[in-house]
Amino acid sequence: MCLTALSCEDKLLASCNCVHLKVAEDIGQGLLALHERGIVHRDLKPHNVLLTGQQRAKVSDMGHCKRLLDQQASFESPGAGIEKAKHVSQFIVFQ
Repeated sequence: MCLTALSCEDKLLASCNCVHLKVAEDIGQGLLALHERGIVHRDLKPHNVLLTGQQRAKVSDMGHCKRLLDQQASFESPGAGIEKAKHVSQFIVFQ
């Protein structure tokens, strides 16, 4: 659908949805970056997502993060949850 054929209200809604989708994508990319390093956030909620002035989302508050051991697929595996991700900063920015 062409945006020029939409009313101002519809254009605003379409633009709003694009921002929401980009925020969701940014959150997913942040979690992916953690997971690729074997780290699970464990406290993702709206309060722990920061928005930049450019409406980019950054996952924050790494205080509950835990690292899975190399042999673990989940925290239900033997030895689960014994190592806190000590090297993870409270605020990590993934580009």
